[in-house]
Amino acid sequence: RSPLTWGLAIVLVALVVGVGYLAANPGLTTTAYTEFYLPNAGDNGTAERSLSVGETATFTVAVENYEHSAVTYRVAAAVNGTEMPNRSVRVENRETRNVTLSVPAPEDPGRYRVGFRLYDGDDGAPELTTRYWVRVQS
Repeated sequence: RSPLTWGLAIVLVALVVGVGYLAANPGLTTTAYTEFYLPNAGDNGTAERSLSVGETATFTVAVENYEHSAVTYRVAAAVNGTEMPNRSVRVENRETRNVTLSVPAPEDPGRYRVGFRLYDGDDGAPELTTRYWVRVQS
């Protein structure tokens, strides 16, 4: 047998092993992303709720993680831009977690925007936002 035959045989074996490895361990084939939404929102993705002055509303937001690994998020609510205390939640890859937040109604009657912000661990700008409208009545 010639050295060329042995060399081609080694290359062929390496090629078969490489293809087999890639078939058994495919790389990441999807783009990493997170979904953040209000599960009880109306058909158009927004919702409105009526509250009385002094009442505390409970809101549920959903966090879906498709980042290819577990992520610890911070979820915060803000009424007309004023941020309320937040919650930290760890979401495994391909998991959905519902987060419940309590928001007190403002003291003055009117229509208020309750914004929900999702942070991905750092304290920079929120990764995702959504909103809920609240009508406060006396």
